[in-house]
Amino acid sequence: MKILFQNYISGFIVWWYLVNLVEITKLLYFFWWGILESLKLPEMLTNLFIPLYQDETTLGKVISFFIRLIWITMASVVTVVVSVFIFIVFVIYLILPFLPIFILIYNA
Repeated sequence: MKILFQNYISGFIVWWYLVNLVEITKLLYFFWWGILESLKLPEMLTNLFIPLYQDETTLGKVISFFIRLIWITMASVVTVVVSVFIFIVFVIYLILPFLPIFILIYNA
């Protein structure tokens, strides 16, 4: 019984930190990349000084610059918030298997 329990625990640790960690990392990365792509932050950065709708007038250039600047600012804030959230989820994922041990130690 003791060997079976040790094999179960070691198998779970290998699965949690090697096999499933790769899947969770891919999932979080694709979620982050999807947010970044939906906000179009790289495209807005590259087209910051290009007028919207090819309006080459001075007013069109000024308005499009400020619209893109506001878009970049808001998208950067959202990206930072999502990145912090993803980091917190990743750290919780890493700590989660040790939670029952901590509960047993502090409640004993």
